[in-house]
Amino acid sequence: MVYLESGRDRTEVIRYVIEESKKAPKIIVGLDFAFSCPEWFVKSKNCHTIYDFWRLAEKQGEEWMNASPFWSTGKPEQADKEYRQCELVLASPSSVFKSLVPVK
Repeated sequence: MVYLESGRDRTEVIRYVIEESKKAPKIIVGLDFAFSCPEWFVKSKNCHTIYDFWRLAEKQGEEWMNASPFWSTGKPEQADKEYRQCELVLASPSSVFKSLVPVK
């Protein structure tokens, strides 16, 4: 890995990757993001569709990162419910709630 960063929206990421690929045609780009959260969490936010959830996440997501069930060290009580249904079949999934940045 050369570097890790965040902070761009979808349009900015696309523009950036295109510009970087012009400089280095053999570039390899990895994007790491979750498509959703476990169903219980989505429902706890009173969201009925994934579109409702992501609109709310855009507004409140930064606040969510500072509270349980999000964590960086020491899993919260809901750790037994940290995975989405599709992740339960994986050998060692990473939780969407685990943050690389220490939770305040």
